[in-house]
Amino acid sequence: MFGDGTGVVATCASVSDTNIAAGNIAVTLSAATAARGFIGMLEFDDLLLVKATNAAAVSPSGGSGANFAAYRVKDKNSATNVVTLELVDSSGNLTLNYAASNVVSTNVIYRVGQQSFVDLTGAIADYGTISPVMAGLESLSASDGRVVHGITMSGATAGSRKDAGAAALDAELLRKMMDDVKRKVGRGTYRWNRIIGAPEAIGVFIDSRETDRRFNSIDDAARGCKKFVYQHGEDTMELLEDEFCPVQRLYTLPVAKSGDGKVLELHMSDFEAVKALGGSEFMLKTSSSGYENKIQSFMFACYTLICKHPAAVGVLHNFAAP
Repeated sequence: MFGDGTGVVATCASVSDTNIAAGNIAVTLSAATAARGFIGMLEFDDLLLVKATNAAAVSPSGGSGANFAAYRVKDKNSATNVVTLELVDSSGNLTLNYAASNVVSTNVIYRVGQQSFVDLTGAIADYGTISPVMAGLESLSASDGRVVHGITMSGATAGSRKDAGAAALDAELLRKMMDDVKRKVGRGTYRWNRIIGAPEAIGVFIDSRETDRRFNSIDDAARGCKKFVYQHGEDTMELLEDEFCPVQRLYTLPVAKSGDGKVLELHMSDFEAVKALGGSEFMLKTSSSGYENKIQSFMFACYTLICKHPAAVGVLHNFAAP
C-alpha cells in the first residue's frame, strides 16, 4: 500500500561485514525521507536480493560464493534502522566463509521472487507499470512530476503533499496540511475519516491530547469500541497505526460522499488456478522424493490500486523522526 511501484523495500546506507565469515552481515538502512522503502517493509525470514541502482546484481565474494542465493532477515532494530541478514543458499541453508558482501550505500533491496527489476539511474517511464509490484500511496499521492498510470503527477493532478521541513511533528503541521488539501479540492467535496501513520508518529498525537482539544477519544457503547480522533472542521478523523507506514509519513484518506464511488479503489480479479499449456492445473508434490499424499497447488490474481483524485489525499512528510 505504501510502496512506489518499483518493488524496492529498503535502501542501504552502510554495511558491516564483521561477521560475514559466520554467515551474516549488518546493514544500516536509510531513514531519509526521500529513500525508497524503509525497515518496516522487511519481515523476519524474508528472502531478499541486493541490487545496484542500475539493477545489476550484488553478490558476496570469496568462500563458497557459488552457493549463495539470497539474504534472509535474521533480526531488525527499528530504532537504529539496522537489519541483520543471513547469507543462505537456494534451500535456505546458511552459507559461510565469504570475504566481502560487496554491499555499498545506495544499493537497494528487493524481495526474492520479483520478476523484473528497475533501473533507477534514469527516468522511470511509468510507476504504475514499471514492475509487477503495485504502485502504492507513495506514487499515487506524488507531486514531483512522475508518471503513474499515464497521469503526470503535477499541477491539478498532483497529490496534496506538505513538506514539514524537518520540524518536530505537532498538531499545527497536521492542521496546515488539511487546510491545503481542502483549499485544493473544496470543503465539503469529500469527507476525511482517517489518518494513517507509523506507531511512533501516532504516539506523538496521543501525547498531544493533554494540551490540544482537537484530539479526542470516542467511546462507542453500542459497538464496544474506542477511537482516538482528530477534529478538523466538520471532519472527524480516526488516527490509525500502521507498522508498514514509513515513520516520516502521515496520510489523510478521503471518502467520497454517498453514491459517488471511492477516491481510492483496489481493482482485483478473482484467484484462479495456475494451469499448464494443455489446460491442466499446475501442481507439485510436497516432497522431493518418494510418495506423498499431498500436493501443492498454485493460484494467481491481478490487482492494482488507483486514486481518482490525488489532491484529495493529504500527505505530511519530512518531519523530524519521532
